[in-house]
Amino acid sequence: MRLVYDYEYGTVYDENFKNSILTEPTYFDIDAHGNFPLIVDGNKQFRFFGKLLEREDWVDIGNPMAGRPLIMDREGNFIAYSTERIRFSWEQELDPETIHILDEDRALLTLRKKQKVILIDASGKIIWSFGKDRKPGSGQLNVPMYSCYLLQSNTVLIADSINSRVLEVDLNGKILWQYGEAGTLGSEGQLLWKPTCAKRLPNGDTVIADSKNRRIIRVTREKTVVSSLGEATIKRLILTYPRSVEELADGTFLIANTHSNALVRIDSDMSRMIDFYENIGNPFYWPRCTATNMNRSEIVVCDGLNNRLVLLEYPTFEEKHNLMQCQSGDSFLPLGDPHHLEINKTTGHYLVTLTENNEVIELSRSGKLVRKWGGLQDPHSAKYIENGIVIADSDKHRITLHFDDQTIQHISSFVNSRGDVETFHRPRFATKYREGYLVMDTGNQRIVYIESKQSGVWNGKVVEIDFPPNVISSLCNPRWIYIRENGSLIITDTENCRIIHCTVASDGL
Repeated sequence: MRLVYDYEYGTVYDENFKNSILTEPTYFDIDAHGNFPLIVDGNKQFRFFGKLLEREDWVDIGNPMAGRPLIMDREGNFIAYSTERIRFSWEQELDPETIHILDEDRALLTLRKKQKVILIDASGKIIWSFGKDRKPGSGQLNVPMYSCYLLQSNTVLIADSINSRVLEVDLNGKILWQYGEAGTLGSEGQLLWKPTCAKRLPNGDTVIADSKNRRIIRVTREKTVVSSLGEATIKRLILTYPRSVEELADGTFLIANTHSNALVRIDSDMSRMIDFYENIGNPFYWPRCTATNMNRSEIVVCDGLNNRLVLLEYPTFEEKHNLMQCQSGDSFLPLGDPHHLEINKTTGHYLVTLTENNEVIELSRSGKLVRKWGGLQDPHSAKYIENGIVIADSDKHRITLHFDDQTIQHISSFVNSRGDVETFHRPRFATKYREGYLVMDTGNQRIVYIESKQSGVWNGKVVEIDFPPNVISSLCNPRWIYIRENGSLIITDTENCRIIHCTVASDGL
C-alpha cells in the first residue's frame, strides 16, 4: 500500500530547510574544551572533536524505557551500565530515568512518570524534590527526562522535556534560569523542542541536547546561542503532541492536542486554527481523543489523566456533564485513563479503551456497564467491526479480534511480500480498512496494512508514504488514522507534532 503526502498541519518549517548531521540526539558527555567524547543519537553513538563527527562502538549506558536508568558519576558523566554500581535503595516504585550519584550519601533522580526530580539519601529517603506528582499547570514539570546537580552552585539543572525547556532551580524550588518557553515548541528565538539532556560548562554556558530539533546547542547565561552541532528543521510548532483527529459535520477538523491540554479546531483546508478549547472551568488533562455523536449534537472527550469522559455541546463546546465511573450492578468502577472512544451508531453505546484499567468496556450513555473485555496490557484503541471489535493491545504487541460468538484471534505478526515474518511493536491503533486492517505500528514508526489468508496466516504490507523533499520524511510515534468518506487518510504523527493528509495512490493496494 502506498500513500501520497498532500499537506500537513502543525509545523512551520525553516525556509532554509536542510538535513542535519544528527538525527535525534538524546544524551552527550562534554569536556572542558567543548569536545564531545560521547553523543547518543538515536540508535547510534558518536564522538565529536574539533570538526569531525566519528562513529563510536556502542557503549551500554542503560535504557530508561526498559527500566535501566542512565547513571552518572559525581562530575555528571555516564557510567557504563552495571547494577552493581548502584549503592542506593528505595522502597516505593520510583522508576527513575536518570540517577546522578553525588557521593555515598546522596543521589539525584529524574522521575519522568511522576513529573518530579528528587534528591534522596542512601536509604531512599527523599530530602528534596521539585515538581508535583502527575499534576498539570504552570511552573511544574512535564515528563522530565534528565537532571544533574550543579555542585558549584548547589542548584539543579533539569531537562523539562515535554514542556520543551531547560530549568535551573535552587533548593528552595525557585527557578533561577530558564531556556525555552513552557509548552511552546520550535527553534526560533529561544525555543526548544524536547530537550533531553543539559550540562553546565565551567564558564557558565549551558549545552543542551535539543533532540527533536536534531541539534546540540551551546547557550550563554544571557541566552545567546554561540554554537550548534546539527541543524533545526522546524521554526515553530502549532500543535503539541496531537493524538487524534476527526472531521466534524461542517467539514472542519477537531484535534486532541494532548500535551497542551486542549482541543484544537482547524479549517477544512487544514491551513489555519479556528478555535482552541481548554475547558477552562473544568480543565482537561491530556485529552486523548474525541468522538462526535451528531444524533445528540454532542462531542465526547476522553480526558485521559482526569480519568473521565467529558460531554460537550456541539457546536458551542459548552460542557454538558462528565462521567468518571461506570455502574456495574451495585458497584461503581473507575474510568482509568480513557484513551479511545467510539460511539455505536445503532445503540448509542460508548466503546471505551481504559488503558490504566487494562480493559475495554462498552457502556450506556448514562454510564451503565454493558460489556467488558479484559486480559489486555496497555490497550490504546478499540473499534467496532462486523460481529465484534478490534483492539490494539499495545504492551502485548498485538492486535486482537474479539467476536460476538466469543471467539478471539490474536495477530502479533504478518508475512510480507518476500515471505518474511514481521512483528508488531507497541501498536497503538487499528481500524478496519477494505478487506483487512490498518495498524498504527507505533513502536516501529510505521503503518501496516494486513489481510488474512484462508490458512489463517496474515499477509501484510508496510504502508509507504511519498513525502516531498522539504518536509520531515518519517513518522515518530504516530497514534491515529482517520479515514475520510472520500477515501483519503489523515494521520496523527504525534511526536512530530503534526497531522498529515494523504491520498491512497492509484496503485496503493
